[in-house]
Amino acid sequence: SWVILLIGAQTAFYFQNPDYLQLGYRQLNIGNRMREQLALSVMLLVADSFRNGGQPYTSNMIGLKLGLPGLLLSPVKGRLVNAGLLEVGSRDQLLPACDPGSISVGAVFEAIRSDHDTDIFHGGRWPAKVENIFAELRTLTQEPLNSITLYQLLDQQPVGPGDRRGARRDRAAIARHAIRR
Repeated sequence: SWVILLIGAQTAFYFQNPDYLQLGYRQLNIGNRMREQLALSVMLLVADSFRNGGQPYTSNMIGLKLGLPGLLLSPVKGRLVNAGLLEVGSRDQLLPACDPGSISVGAVFEAIRSDHDTDIFHGGRWPAKVENIFAELRTLTQEPLNSITLYQLLDQQPVGPGDRRGARRDRAAIARHAIRR
């Protein structure tokens, strides 16, 4: 009887959470760049939904939209919540913790990069040269990233590999350059 109950419970769980089925018992590890991209994507989606009065996103909805397992969102979501940028509702709805027009892109990156109270290990004694490089990196990136808010980023026109018009312009520029040679 217990075996039937346990198999039924596990089947029901995987039916409700299909992301776990694809991964099995493997631990998910992602790099820093992906963690930062995920955090900024989450905050942009939440800000866009909030500004347009749409249905609040859940972790699973964002995972489906981004083509990622919802499990990847958990550590990123936790850091954004601890930084005071994101709130999680009773039904896992993700809402901005403050006005997205006042949240800078730099604040999102800082939430992911900085130490938090929930981190297991704090500390380490780094050589002065390493500390200096990281201090310089912080000052170089802090001003440009802190000057752009989530709403400003949402209002920017996309230009780049994902933008078809931008891709056509890029191909045209490459063709003109090749003709000149």
